[in-house]
Amino acid sequence: MDVKKSTAGFVSLEDMFEKYSGRKLDPEKDTILNQVYVNIKQQQQFGGQGMNQFADEYGNEEEQQSENPFEKSLMSYLENISKNEND
Repeated sequence: MDVKKSTAGFVSLEDMFEKYSGRKLDPEKDTILNQVYVNIKQQQQFGGQGMNQFADEYGNEEEQQSENPFEKSLMSYLENISKNEND
């Protein structure tokens, strides 16, 4: 029954830890082998979802601001061709 309550979100993992261990959870010393808990801790280490959005936005901004040297070269080449045709 406790597993169902914990999985459904009725009680926190920390509460269940305290119920069965008789003490508070110490994140520095205790290891929780629950995939949801592990994922949350990993996201917190890497900055969470907010940092992922920031990285995506920053990366797209960099791509938009930087000139593509191949595109620049092609445009220059096409401009030179059009000038030569007009002369």
